[in-house]
Amino acid sequence: MNTRIFALPLLILLVGCQADSGATLHSADSGMAKPFDLQQTIAIGQTTIPVEVKQAVAGGISSVSILSHGEELENEQYRVTDEEMDLVKTSDDTFTPPVPLMHFPASMGQTETWSGNVQEGATTRSATATIAISDAKLHEGGIPLDTLKVTVNLAINSGAPVPAKRTFEFWFGGGKLVKRVFGSGTTRIATGITN
Repeated sequence: MNTRIFALPLLILLVGCQADSGATLHSADSGMAKPFDLQQTIAIGQTTIPVEVKQAVAGGISSVSILSHGEELENEQYRVTDEEMDLVKTSDDTFTPPVPLMHFPASMGQTETWSGNVQEGATTRSATATIAISDAKLHEGGIPLDTLKVTVNLAINSGAPVPAKRTFEFWFGGGKLVKRVFGSGTTRIATGITN
């Protein structure tokens, strides 16, 4: 696999995104990707906090730190190749193998399944996931923004009769990852973007 890793601000480019099913997301190979918004807000419950996003690439992994007043609130890791974008880690979970968010070019209607392990602290559990791409509307400065929404429905074998469920959601629009929701935990959104 030809692997070229890009820092998260240069990961992706949204090309021809329209309200119909013609929305397509390409890797940064076109050279026209726009920077990732470094000023964002994070919502934890009813509390909204302005945050700064710092990014670094090491060992083929793009690491994203979410900071408030110099203190790290959350961190995420992604792997991006010419062929796909994967979720490697959240603040609480590490995925082996990484969870594929999308294969490039990505478009509405694509689905995929994943099975592997989730490590939470010292505990590793088996898990499965379904990944689906749909279109969704957000707003930027009051103007409608067409996005591709990636939904990851995760089922973790917790030892209970029914697996523990988690949902991760990612919205890509205007060449950027503009919104991210990790279940009932936190929501991170670019400044100026609204539902």
